[in-house]
Amino acid sequence: MRANSLGGSRPRQLTGRCIYCGRPAETKEHVPPRALLDKPYPDAPPVVAACQQCNGGYSKDEEYVACFLEAVVCGSARPGDQRRDSVRNALRHSPKLQHLIDSAQEATLFGPPVWRPDKARLDRVFAKIARGHIAFHTGWHIQYDTKPDIWFGPDELTEGLVPGVRLLPDVGTPGLTAALLYPDSRKRWRPNDARRICVQKERYEYEYAPPCSVEMLIGDYLHVAVSWDESDVIGIDSDHEWFEWSWDDDEAALALEKAPRQPN
Repeated sequence: MRANSLGGSRPRQLTGRCIYCGRPAETKEHVPPRALLDKPYPDAPPVVAACQQCNGGYSKDEEYVACFLEAVVCGSARPGDQRRDSVRNALRHSPKLQHLIDSAQEATLFGPPVWRPDKARLDRVFAKIARGHIAFHTGWHIQYDTKPDIWFGPDELTEGLVPGVRLLPDVGTPGLTAALLYPDSRKRWRPNDARRICVQKERYEYEYAPPCSVEMLIGDYLHVAVSWDESDVIGIDSDHEWFEWSWDDDEAALALEKAPRQPN
């Protein structure tokens, strides 16, 4: 079954408040960011409300993620080795970024080299994207001070397509221990075709699972899973009143309980 195509932005997601921080929204934010996509961009990408600071404040992290993942796939941070024009140009214009990514590659005595990303930067970008998808599909927000559970790793289906490369989390993290002890534990992108949305072929697709989980496949390479606890979800009605979100497991339906909550 083919992935769903994009249906354009939904007015109810442009609530007047930034979905990332709760401040007044001044701009429209593309989800995912264009750094992960190639030209020509999709005609009607998902769009959510954002303040100017949140819209532009993640741009360096988004550029880092896009360049890092492309370097991992290509096996080098040299601009001339990159497949994507935007990444090639970014690395040419920023020797500092090229050096930063190149220094993340570590040789090993046995086996392929290891790439160690700046996990904090990846987590920030992935959490932001997931917040955007949830807001786009539901109109509701995640509490601003909560951190999600985030997993990422090469998709099982890419095995053999990127020879001699391993992408590992930071030293000392449970993810690194699992990757070293269980090298075959990578997850496979198995989306529900009825919910899977392809934003751009071979660049980005995702699946939203109610109430607050998102899975993404970036560049047909990196599988990302982001989820919050259902108690972390809040919503806005047409009068901009804030509500807590609860999930009715018995009836598998969303229920809103009046409980005004002000954003931070």
